[in-house]
Amino acid sequence: YEKTGEAAYLDWAKKIYAWVREYLRTENGLIADSIDTAFAVNRTFFTYTTGTAISAAAMLYGATGEQAYLDDAVESAAASFDGFGLFDEEEGAYVFGVDFPNWHGWLLDGFMRLYPYAQREAERGLLMFEYALGRACLRARYANGYFIVDWNSTHSDKKIDLLHQAGTARCLLNIQ
Repeated sequence: YEKTGEAAYLDWAKKIYAWVREYLRTENGLIADSIDTAFAVNRTFFTYTTGTAISAAAMLYGATGEQAYLDDAVESAAASFDGFGLFDEEEGAYVFGVDFPNWHGWLLDGFMRLYPYAQREAERGLLMFEYALGRACLRARYANGYFIVDWNSTHSDKKIDLLHQAGTARCLLNIQ
């Protein structure tokens, strides 16, 4: 819709968002992972599901000016701190709980899409990423320089794979 201006694309985006909001969005704003054909919801939460919903709501707000979309994006962004963040008392900052770096990029995208419309709320998430990535660069690295999957860890017995390295690189490039 942003590129073509064709109303049909916006209409479908609104329909899809409404479906996700009805079936997968929880009362606190996090987005459940999936739903099966019997409409049983998998209430596992990942950064990519909520991040994608924040992006969609922010983009829909930008396209329509409808406050409900912005309210959803802000609520989901706030919920992501309790859902995915851990407050490190010693360092006085939020860090990520165990998750996969390739999915963190979708949450970062959400904060970036939210920023033009709700700077204070988005900035909180962007600062969490800045801190978490800085910490990962200093601590969560193998001797060969590759990143450990858990950005909070100093060691891991998991294999090094492209998916997690690329996810970390994507976040580093977007936060600069």
